[in-house]
Amino acid sequence: MGTSYKYNKNEVRWLERCLIISGWITVLLMAMFSSFSQNRMTFGVGENTKDSNYLCGFMLYAFCYYFKKLIETKKIKYLVPPILFFVMQLRTGSRGALLAFIVVAIASTMVSDTEKKNKRNTIFGILILSLLFWVVWRVVLPRINPLIGERYTILYLQQYGTVGRTNIWAYLIDKYIHSNPLRQLIGYGYGTTHTVNEMGGVSAHHVAHNLYIDNLISIGILGALTQIFFQISCIRSARKTDHTLAICVFLGYIAMCMSLSMTSYKPLWALVIMILIYEQWIGYSNSDRKEKEVV
Repeated sequence: MGTSYKYNKNEVRWLERCLIISGWITVLLMAMFSSFSQNRMTFGVGENTKDSNYLCGFMLYAFCYYFKKLIETKKIKYLVPPILFFVMQLRTGSRGALLAFIVVAIASTMVSDTEKKNKRNTIFGILILSLLFWVVWRVVLPRINPLIGERYTILYLQQYGTVGRTNIWAYLIDKYIHSNPLRQLIGYGYGTTHTVNEMGGVSAHHVAHNLYIDNLISIGILGALTQIFFQISCIRSARKTDHTLAICVFLGYIAMCMSLSMTSYKPLWALVIMILIYEQWIGYSNSDRKEKEVV
């Protein structure tokens, strides 16, 4: 899809807007169909429910877009959207998604500083990020549900840890180490992680809660390295075309991969396709420009 059709500038911009619009649609649906249970927000329409950890990723591109705009333009009108997306993320109680949002905010600040060659952007970004945390943590979140904030405290982590995820990771890594060489090389096959977990009796959720450990079990060291090289390639492609927004968001998704099994995660693959399309569009634009210069 990224190379079979020549996209023009308007089509590329429209696709980028679609990724931003999807963030707003997610916020709207979360506001309409969310409820609170076990100190966090849950989302469901009828009998269908969505894991709130994964739900946050649909807002990541839009959050990065507006946060980056805020740092670069220093206009107040760009302050409200990042706060709104950040509030909706915190309502889910997802600490993995919180890490992703923080990574995106820091990356956006650093990228804006590099692009504009202005150290004031870094200072401004840090101030905005600090203000964002303070407003959401002290003003907004307590008015919504004070119990959610407990999930992000040191005391909660000391009492509940990672909710059994470290046990899952330790078991799966030990299982991989003690597997035969062939399984270590090519894995047990896609979809087998839940079976391996059930064998050890460590998880009722049937997932690894970490993409890279999941890959070690399902597709072995070859598959895990392929996944890592693929992610590096995507970042390099985005960097080559100066698509800094995509770089920041991709780093956020990598942070989410550390606590979620995002093998077929649609927002991540949509970003990958967007990077391919953007690289193709830049390539064709440069080729057309060179042809005109020759003529």
